[in-house]
Amino acid sequence: QVQTILGAVSQAFLDYSLQSRQADIKRGIEFVEQQLPILQKNVETLQANLQQLRLRNDLVDPESRGQQLTSQMSSFTQAQLENEVQLKQLRTVYADLRRQLATRSEEDAASSALKDAPRFQSVLGELLKVDTQLAEASTIFLDTTPEIQSLRELRQNLLGILAREGGRVEAQIQSQINELEARDRALKQTIRELNGNVKTLSGIAREYTDIQRELAIATENLNQFLAKREALRIDSAQREIPWE
Repeated sequence: QVQTILGAVSQAFLDYSLQSRQADIKRGIEFVEQQLPILQKNVETLQANLQQLRLRNDLVDPESRGQQLTSQMSSFTQAQLENEVQLKQLRTVYADLRRQLATRSEEDAASSALKDAPRFQSVLGELLKVDTQLAEASTIFLDTTPEIQSLRELRQNLLGILAREGGRVEAQIQSQINELEARDRALKQTIRELNGNVKTLSGIAREYTDIQRELAIATENLNQFLAKREALRIDSAQREIPWE
């Protein structure tokens, strides 16, 4: 009877000692097991939020998008400045052309922007020849003679052609000005849109950074809990050998 009782007491003591040692570990494992689904859900939610942010704004990384926008802004700004310089220069040429056409000065026309108009210069050359011929004929013939009348009619015809050529050149320059003005408006509109995109991206980048930071913390917490669970399981297995 003593041996039986001693055996029962001994076994009870061993079982109790084992249970008491593993009680804290089991409670720790239970707590970890309860927290793991919450942590996993938090990580999955943050990952989904990050993915939705990328899809909603059609971007992979705000930093690379920011560099792209900055490069585009620089390129379009430079193009707008160059276009503005060309536009100012062409407006000056246009104003000078209108003044010279209004004065109908052959000397001015010969040294103005019209010098780049071959047809105008050709007609102007013919007109200067007729003027020379008319001056020479005036020293010989009377104003009422057919020779003088013919040269004057030819001169009037050349003046008409010259005026039309001047008008054509003026229209060409005006067309170029219109094109540059339209390009200037388009470039300015693009720059405004890029500025708006930069401002929008700034807010997106902050949200992106916040989610990434929260995701990093949540992932680290999940990894720590997973590691702790494995450590507790190993500790529990090691303590299953009865204390004697």
